[in-house]
Amino acid sequence: MLVSLGRASARRAAALPPRRLAAALLPRADMVVSMRVSAWARSFAAAAATTTKKKTKAVTGGRAKPKAVAAKGAGAKKSTSKDVKKPKKKAAASAGAKKKKVARKAPKKKKKAVRLTAEEKKAMVVRALRKHSLLAEEPKLLPTNPWSQYIAETMKTTGGDFSGRVKEVRESYGRLGQTEMDRLSKQATVNREANKELVKKWIASQPPELIFEANDCRRRLAHTLKRRFAPIPDDRLPKRPIPSYLRFVAAKSEPGITNRSEFASQSRNFAQAWKGLNAAGKKPFEDAYQAEAEKYKVIAADHRRKARAYWQTRDDPRLFQAKSALTRALRA
Repeated sequence: MLVSLGRASARRAAALPPRRLAAALLPRADMVVSMRVSAWARSFAAAAATTTKKKTKAVTGGRAKPKAVAAKGAGAKKSTSKDVKKPKKKAAASAGAKKKKVARKAPKKKKKAVRLTAEEKKAMVVRALRKHSLLAEEPKLLPTNPWSQYIAETMKTTGGDFSGRVKEVRESYGRLGQTEMDRLSKQATVNREANKELVKKWIASQPPELIFEANDCRRRLAHTLKRRFAPIPDDRLPKRPIPSYLRFVAAKSEPGITNRSEFASQSRNFAQAWKGLNAAGKKPFEDAYQAEAEKYKVIAADHRRKARAYWQTRDDPRLFQAKSALTRALRA
């Protein structure tokens, strides 16, 4: 029946003119459109609701889980709190190890030994011998003759370089009168006495072991440089032992012989007499020499030991070693 009603309405609509048909259908079209819009809005709202439900479920699920996670995290924190304390000890130990590593000093590089030539070694030995000879320590002596006294006075008054004025000063010295020469000679004599006092005071201010070492070094310098260096006179030093032959000569010689020819003939006679002596005849002189030599050896060793200790703290190590090496070579 509904179908027949629909068909009848359709036939009536078809019989209507177009304007009336449009006026009749327009409200229905609006209704259809409104129905479609409302249906689309409801479908969008439903979709939004489903998405919000899913989000809320996800959020609620995410919020519900942290309780368990928090519970687990609390347990993990409790368990890790104990475990964290152990790495601190390890960290402290590692920090201490780092400090120890920093405190270690890098090994010093060994210096390469410098090899000296024979000339450099000789120059170093001469420097050491000169220093130990106390040549630079001796007091400056006054002029001991008229010529040196005149030079000292001339240079003191005029000044300048004496090397370029030697000829001029010598000519002026030759023109001096007798009175001036006597004055210069008298002053030179006074200077010699003053020099003795200066040297005596200087020697007394030095330890005997240094004087002993200085004389020993002066003898070595004279042998090395082929020059003469006067020994320092000191009564505190031990006397060198007199050889047995010289003891024999001193015992047999006659005093008062001043003639050179007589002394030469007497020396030849002493040499022949010494050769003619047997072991028993030479024994007293040799025993006396051996006794003095033993005493001298003990005192000399003590002086050398003290002098070595003195110079070891004041010398350049290289100079000290060079002189020690020379000493060992000479005694070998």
